[in-house]
Amino acid sequence: MIKIASHILPQDSEFSVSPTLGINQLAHEKRRAGEEVFHLGFGESPFPAHPILEKALCDNAHQTGYINTSGLPNLRNKARHYHTTKFNLDPDRYECMIAPGSKLLLLAIQASVEGDILLPNPSWVSYAPQARMLQQNVSWIPTTLDETGFRIDADELKRTISVARRANQNPTKLLLNTPNNPTGLVLPADDMKAIANVCREEDILIISDEIYAQTQYDQNHVSIARYAPERTVITGGLSKHLSLGGWRLGMSLIPKDISGLFMAMNNYASESWSAASSPIQYAAIQAYEDISELEAYTQQCAAVHQLATGYLAQQLEKLGVTCPTAQGAFYLYPNFENYREQLAAKGIKGSSDLSRYLAQHYNIMALPGFCFGASPEVLTLRLAPCDYDGAAVLTAREAEPKSKPDAFVNKHMPNIAGAAKGFGQFIADVTGKKVKAA
Repeated sequence: MIKIASHILPQDSEFSVSPTLGINQLAHEKRRAGEEVFHLGFGESPFPAHPILEKALCDNAHQTGYINTSGLPNLRNKARHYHTTKFNLDPDRYECMIAPGSKLLLLAIQASVEGDILLPNPSWVSYAPQARMLQQNVSWIPTTLDETGFRIDADELKRTISVARRANQNPTKLLLNTPNNPTGLVLPADDMKAIANVCREEDILIISDEIYAQTQYDQNHVSIARYAPERTVITGGLSKHLSLGGWRLGMSLIPKDISGLFMAMNNYASESWSAASSPIQYAAIQAYEDISELEAYTQQCAAVHQLATGYLAQQLEKLGVTCPTAQGAFYLYPNFENYREQLAAKGIKGSSDLSRYLAQHYNIMALPGFCFGASPEVLTLRLAPCDYDGAAVLTAREAEPKSKPDAFVNKHMPNIAGAAKGFGQFIADVTGKKVKAA
């Protein structure tokens, strides 16, 4: 009998694939069946590709040859200088690698560095499964989520490392993501400094997933590499701030101080994805040029994300649901603990129950906090308020710059407004009281 490796099978029975992809498929199936769906489950920036980048891709459609595994030299150089200049780092300290999306780079880094991984709780859905696929252990670090950001206490990090080592594990890597998926919150600079000191003392590699860096609403992203450049690998790409998820173009900055890491990742890539798409790589050079139109476009899109997340967070808070206001990206991480007793009466005892109930009864698609590392009984959800026509919304925002957020969302983002009303109806049904979100 052929036996499938258990560490590759899904950990959550709700989905047969990555939870984000699974809920996206479910939402599309419901829509094809004619159902009205409020899709908050899939974090895909909905804006169109900028015309400069569309033209660049068309102009390079003829590029059909294989490119070196680590990426087109000119693109690597442009991406390295773009990120290090923007985030005040020394370009000479880094090698750059290009891949078909940053997810593969994260996998390659984990595979290339021996030992187990440390993850903040909550963390993006693919970090822990990647570690399990590599048969590595995961240690979860407690966090605090509030209006000041996504907080990691340095003493908690030290304690987590110590506990893992006493359990005969070998924590050697810490994977951080700021602005953070699933919370939409930012890791404060003071926390970064303290974390960097702990990682230096304990000889821990920092993997900094900065895919949402340019969606930070205040446009003031700080990389933890500023405080530990010799041991911080950075990953990023074009999918979030330029809405180019389908291009599958990721990049990584790899410190030269870490001897052998770039070569190990290159070897891993050569035996797996070979190289990122040639036309995409040539076109992406434009994305890493200092082009004012692209910078302005990025800020316009981030402002719309801020409007959508701010609106929905406010509506949930009105309903008595704890929901810190996002500081970047396009996510919210509400907690329904205030209604635990009433939810339990409906058979809702954890985040998977909550997600399933909302999908079945209100057609609100949201991922359970369980998928992001939360204990099953914690009543959290990850919401992605991106379910609107990005091109139409940008046009409307330009035409109505003084429109109040509530009025604008109700007029131009009907699915976001509909989700808020759906949550209001859900809380009313659960409590037996009439409540109103919007």
